[in-house]
Amino acid sequence: MYSGAAILFERDPSGTWSEANRFDPSNSDSMAAGESVFIQGNLMGWSNIATAKVQFRSLGIEEVARICTSTPNSTGSAARLEASGCDSLIANSLTLEAAPVPANAAGLFLYGPRPAQYPIENGFMCIGAGRRRLGVTHADAAGSLRATLDFQSPQAEPIQARSTWYFQTYFRDQGTGAGFDFSDALAIEIRS
Repeated sequence: MYSGAAILFERDPSGTWSEANRFDPSNSDSMAAGESVFIQGNLMGWSNIATAKVQFRSLGIEEVARICTSTPNSTGSAARLEASGCDSLIANSLTLEAAPVPANAAGLFLYGPRPAQYPIENGFMCIGAGRRRLGVTHADAAGSLRATLDFQSPQAEPIQARSTWYFQTYFRDQGTGAGFDFSDALAIEIRS
């Protein structure tokens, strides 16, 4: 019988550490005693001898910087971009969310290797040369646009580990007069 456990701790913004997850023989995604465990940047991994698989668990996004600005849209507030999941190519779970935007508005998530800031109609373009986009998405009734970036897709092909990429949201907004608007932007360092 296996014994022992690997315990993952995380630190909150105030600096307090607490148990975030426990990996032991009693839970389905656990590792057996004596198997290899590693932490690389913000990713925890372990091999599972019983299933002959290597499993990964995101430890979150390690480094994000807010760049550029956004202006109030027809909701009365400026759209703010947030990132969740993991910034690791291996974990492949970087999720972007912009809010508030008009309910049901069509939008695109833009990304590129260079920052910029120049005015366009009601907002600012924050992504420079080499800009790419994810597919069209629609905001939910609460005014949130969401997309998960698939690092394995041909669309994301230029994104390499240990590089910084810039992300922003473009969305339709008939209430601004310009017909569209932008969120602020994030600089995210992509890990291995």
